[in-house]
Amino acid sequence: MHWQKVLLVACLSLIVADDFRISLGDVCGRYWPQTWTHDNLSLIGTGAYGFHPFQRGDDVGSFPSGHACRILGFATVWVIAIPHSRAVQVTAIVLCAPMLVGLVAMNYHFVSDVIAGGVLGGIIATYAAHLARLQIS
Repeated sequence: MHWQKVLLVACLSLIVADDFRISLGDVCGRYWPQTWTHDNLSLIGTGAYGFHPFQRGDDVGSFPSGHACRILGFATVWVIAIPHSRAVQVTAIVLCAPMLVGLVAMNYHFVSDVIAGGVLGGIIATYAAHLARLQIS
């Protein structure tokens, strides 16, 4: 298998995953855990919590996590395409796990935001790998 094809599919998966995440963020409309910009409403900063469907703006976009969606949308393609490579699996874990934990630890996202973003990215990556007929064995 050519690594260029895997790279192309992984990049396309990342882009599609991010587009889905943006759409779901607008549909779900969840406040962030902490106030980061423009004095946005948040659980820690202002005590605001909850989902506010179909509202747009910087203050309602926490669910699902875009960072989790993008990184797992990219990394999962590699893990699927080269399933027997311990180096690829370890690299994916070493790159993904600290970032996912850090998103929650630094109050950028709730745990459920990260889980939902990761699942969304993984599903899109799996579908992209299937469509591209990458090695799945």
